[in-house]
Amino acid sequence: MEILTAKEAAKMLKISEYTLRKYAKKGRIPAHKIGNQWRFSKEELLDWFHAADLDLLAEEAEKEYRSGQTVRLWPRE
Repeated sequence: MEILTAKEAAKMLKISEYTLRKYAKKGRIPAHKIGNQWRFSKEELLDWFHAADLDLLAEEAEKEYRSGQTVRLWPRE
């Protein structure tokens, strides 16, 4: 099992660390908190990604961007 930091997991999923940590805190993404740091299983993230409702996640990311909570990291299609 490969364990990832928040930075590594965010890069793998191509989302901001802010969004990743928010999802982890809300229990929307598989994560484990060790002390004050989040850790992620690569295998669990890949399983979650393939099962996730990506349209819902994209809508939520768009709302965050529009409210100024995060910066767009991908071009609008």
